[in-house]
Amino acid sequence: MASERERLLAALPALLKELAASGVTELDVTAGGASLYLRQRPGVAPPVEAPGAGDGLAGGGDLSGAAEDGLTAVLAPLAGVFYGAPKPEEPPYVAPGDEIEVGQVVALVEAMKAFNEIHAEVAGTVVEVLVANGRSVTAGQPLMTVRPDPAALPAES
Repeated sequence: MASERERLLAALPALLKELAASGVTELDVTAGGASLYLRQRPGVAPPVEAPGAGDGLAGGGDLSGAAEDGLTAVLAPLAGVFYGAPKPEEPPYVAPGDEIEVGQVVALVEAMKAFNEIHAEVAGTVVEVLVANGRSVTAGQPLMTVRPDPAALPAES
């Protein structure tokens, strides 16, 4: 008979697939005496391309100027409601022109009554916030564009 740990490890591929498909960023599973904690961190977002006709961004923003070479998008890791500030009466986490660092909280996405911090995956300057506060976003939707700091980019060979 398989131990609880072995059963949990055997279920890991299915759990990882479900985690990626659902947009959940963290999962804590306990089966008897065995436990597993998973945290999904999206990689550095690809450069933003101009949307085609009919792309209708749910956030109410547009990608005007986002196709400019060298810009990187901060993407929503899951579907939910976008918040640019920790509380309505507080200033936003970031605004256009602000310098940001890797790991810095730049926004929140509320999903299933949980507030998920959105962290910068690249250091640079915020060019544009693409989503209005309180608007619904989908997983993978660009939330803002960033001009990466050249010093933070990997050297090309």
